[in-house]
Amino acid sequence: DANVCSGACRYTIAVHAASATNFSLTAYAHGDVVTLQEGIPLTAVVRTDCARFALHSTPGQSSLLLSLTALSGAPVAFVGDEPRPGAAKHLPGGRLDSSPVDSELSVDLTSVTSEHLFVSVCVGVDGMSSRFVLLARLHASTPALLLDGRPFTSRVADGGIAQFRFAVGPHAERAQVTVSPRSGGVALLLSPRGAGHDGAGSGSGAAAFDLAPWRSDVPGVNTILARASDPGWCRECEYAVGIMGQPAANFTVLVTLERGYTLRDGEPQTAQL
Repeated sequence: DANVCSGACRYTIAVHAASATNFSLTAYAHGDVVTLQEGIPLTAVVRTDCARFALHSTPGQSSLLLSLTALSGAPVAFVGDEPRPGAAKHLPGGRLDSSPVDSELSVDLTSVTSEHLFVSVCVGVDGMSSRFVLLARLHASTPALLLDGRPFTSRVADGGIAQFRFAVGPHAERAQVTVSPRSGGVALLLSPRGAGHDGAGSGSGAAAFDLAPWRSDVPGVNTILARASDPGWCRECEYAVGIMGQPAANFTVLVTLERGYTLRDGEPQTAQL
C-alpha cells in the first residue's frame, strides 16, 4: 500500500461512534501469532499458508469449543497443544472445516497439560485467501469468570442455563449485568454464588428462575442492576450469572461494576477502576 511505513514506526487507530458502545479491537501484523481472547470473536484474514493463533488455558479445562465462520473462501482450522498445528499434527478431533454459517468443534482437553493451546487457520483446498471469524470458548468444572467491562460471547441450548461468575470487592456499590441475544431468546438470573439459582437442588428452568434474587425475562436485551442496598447483596464474594435459553440462543454478556470510596479532607485516596 502507498501509505504503509517502512522500518520501525507507530500506527494510530481511532474508533468513532455516534453513541456509546462496547467494542473489541485487535491489531496484528501478518506472520505474527495472535492471542485469542476467550469469548471474543476475532475477524481475520489468511492469504497464504496459515494464520496462527494462541489461547491461554488454565488447569481444569475439560474442552475447547472453537467456532469458525467463513466470510469468504473455505478456510480450515486445526487445534494443537504445540505451536503450528496442521493437517499432519493436531489434537484428536482437532480439525474444523468452515462453512458460511457457524461451524463448531469440541476438542477434549482432559489429557492436555500445556498452558497454551494453538490454532492454525489455513487456506482451503482451493488455495484462495479467506476472511473468517474465529471464536474460542473453554469449558471447565467451574463457570467462566466474567471481567468488569469486558464482553463475553457464548451460546445456550433451549431450556438450558449457561453459568458464569464474577467477583465483587469491598468497594462495589452497584453491579449491572446485560445480556444481548444475537439470535434466539434469553432470560437473565443473578445470585450470590451457591445461594440462589446455582445452588444445590436448584434444578433448571422455572425452578431456578424463582430462586434468583435478581432476574429479568423480557424480549430482546435483558439487564439487571443490583445495588448494595438490595436484599441479598454481598461484599467481597462471587456472584453467579445464569443465562437461560428460551429457545436456544447466541448471546453476549457484559458485567459493569461501580465502586464507591469515602474521601477524607487532606488524605490521599488510592482507587482502582
